[in-house]
Amino acid sequence: MDEVIRLLREQTVLCSRLTELFAELKEVIKKNSTETGAVVQKIEPLLRDLVNNEKSSREFLKGRKVETFAAFIESCEYNIQRELSERLLQKSFDLQKQLKQQTEEVGKLLKSGMAYVDFNLNILSRTTTSNIYGATSETKSSGGRRIFDANV
Repeated sequence: MDEVIRLLREQTVLCSRLTELFAELKEVIKKNSTETGAVVQKIEPLLRDLVNNEKSSREFLKGRKVETFAAFIESCEYNIQRELSERLLQKSFDLQKQLKQQTEEVGKLLKSGMAYVDFNLNILSRTTTSNIYGATSETKSSGGRRIFDANV
């Protein structure tokens, strides 16, 4: 049971820190700041640690021949360690839900940013579109080359 508590505690701490950093990343992206790289560099080692924790958890569960921590905890007798592990499991689950929501929000912000970049590049390259969907784009620039298809 000590191993379960250690793994769940580590997972909870990592997920907690990642939710904080993803919130910071969202704010940096919203402000269009140049600090994005610094925040991402903080996130990367935590993600590696979380992957290592996941591998250790799978090995532990495989050794005990159970599918999930919840199943393992349920099979143990009721004591203080079981209660602590149940709380850690619930907290880890809640943090993972928050983390998933934040990653989806960051993904939406990044898609919006990419659409903005595409739009501005189309303007700079003077790419126009026709009235028909899927028709070839034309350029009015003197070079005759285009960078992207029109998104306008």
